[in-house]
Amino acid sequence: MLYRSKIEKLLYRISLYSLLIYAALSCTSQVGSRNILAIGLLSVTILVLLHPEYLIDFWRKNDKIVSGISLFFAALIISSFFSINILTSIKTTWNYLLWFAPFPLTAILVKNKCQFAVLLKLLSLSVFIASLHVAYQFLKDVPRAAAMNGDIMTLASIMAMIVPLLLVVMLEGEGLSTKEHVFVGVLFSMALFALYCSLTRGAWLAVLVCMIFYFFLAVYKYGILNKKILGFFLLTMVFLTTLYFTNSFFASRFNSAFSAKDQSSQERVYLWKSSWNILKDHPAVGTGPGTFGQVYESKYILPEAKVQGLDHAHNNFLNMLAEGGVLLGSAFIYMFFCVLQYCWQLRKSKPTGYFFTACFLAILGFLLHGLTEFNYSKVVAVRLLWFFVGIAVVAGTEWFSSDIKDRMQNIC
Repeated sequence: MLYRSKIEKLLYRISLYSLLIYAALSCTSQVGSRNILAIGLLSVTILVLLHPEYLIDFWRKNDKIVSGISLFFAALIISSFFSINILTSIKTTWNYLLWFAPFPLTAILVKNKCQFAVLLKLLSLSVFIASLHVAYQFLKDVPRAAAMNGDIMTLASIMAMIVPLLLVVMLEGEGLSTKEHVFVGVLFSMALFALYCSLTRGAWLAVLVCMIFYFFLAVYKYGILNKKILGFFLLTMVFLTTLYFTNSFFASRFNSAFSAKDQSSQERVYLWKSSWNILKDHPAVGTGPGTFGQVYESKYILPEAKVQGLDHAHNNFLNMLAEGGVLLGSAFIYMFFCVLQYCWQLRKSKPTGYFFTACFLAILGFLLHGLTEFNYSKVVAVRLLWFFVGIAVVAGTEWFSSDIKDRMQNIC
């Protein structure tokens, strides 16, 4: 890459190294990843101010996704203006903005094969360490694993993205060596175990739906008689069936997700009803970003609800609708429609199509888990979500689409 000045070279390298360090910390350290992203975001902001062509190129290549994001933030700002607590809403909007940082950093800074490969290796290292820590917690008889971030739902949301992504790479990854395939398989098994140890039913179901959806995609692409695809899914069915009928705890936990008598499920239903009531009273712009807990406790908690002090709706879409009305809820849906459409349209491209399928399923896993949890408030998981969007955008560049085998082997 040619630089026009020493300042540009310095800023670019600071930004790039910040992104690489973030990838290594993405699943293991909320504070560390936040601080390094702040450095990267500051340096890349100065870079695009001095050289606007970076930003112009970024917008040109990702116009629809960026337009969806811009619409989402416009809706946040409008909703904040009419908020019952403007300061809280402005703070929430600012946080949402910062959580997007991995997307522009990845899309703007990754310019060659070596950078991309190192980025994925460092992300894999972070997933490996997080999964290893979950295994340690399991051996220490921790009831529900939370890994290093200390939050169960954060771990569940991370693994709801990682497991489907690794599944696609494991079964379809082209240009990977035998050792790399083995490593991806081991990492997939560790991530799946970490997901199990979270005991989060919503994330379990999200991954199960993603796997079933991927099975039909794979059958459509390769045919029902493809040995690798068919063998894996038959083995998975046998494993899950055996686990269900031999592990009473797993069976009980899984069945409780569909039980009307389960207290946790009941509380979610009460929250969803309350969220709908908030929307009916504030249909246009909601009560303001970040204000759900304030209005819920003061006016909208149902008499039969037993859990106090909740500040979210346990559902991404209902939470956005309650806090931002139809305006914010529609913008949130449209933003992810743009992202998923981008991945879906490019998934048939060769030889890089499986990258888009992997990113599509990772994002879908996050959104499906978000039907039973407000995981868009889980900062570590949200950053990782937009990191995957950035990876998908990089996978759509012209240089990435050429010579897949050279790109993934011996390129650094």
